Amino acid sequence: MLSKKFRLPASDFRKLKRFGRSVPGKLFVTSYLISSRRRGSDELERGPRFGFVVSKALAKRATERNLIKRRLSEAVWAFIKSNPELVQSRTVDFCFIARKASLIGNYAQFTSEVNQVLPKILEL
Repeated sequence: MLSKKFRLPASDFRKLKRFGRSVPGKLFVTSYLISSRRRGSDELERGPRFGFVVSKALAKRATERNLIKRRLSEAVWAFIKSNPELVQSRTVDFCFIARKASLIGNYAQFTSEVNQVLPKILEL
């Protein structure tokens, strides 16, 4: 599970949707916004934050939506653990919006797509 410092607060989803860019994928669409967040007056907060969206139109049952969110979250967490220097080098907000194909996707497919999309965005 992602620690709190890696989670995107609900208040920032709207800003990400309005000003961010999107990268389409087979299982999900990745929206991102490169930013310079401030925590305190002088301290610059670095590192990415991640949010996950699975609509009711995609899966009616909460258990199915939560399963998709958990798989995505674990795939992102595995990427963070395997690439700590790349992850901490950029200040980027991400939002993963699930697609219909994610209903039948397994953990390996989620991990594969996350490993393809995130390095491209983080190296921009």
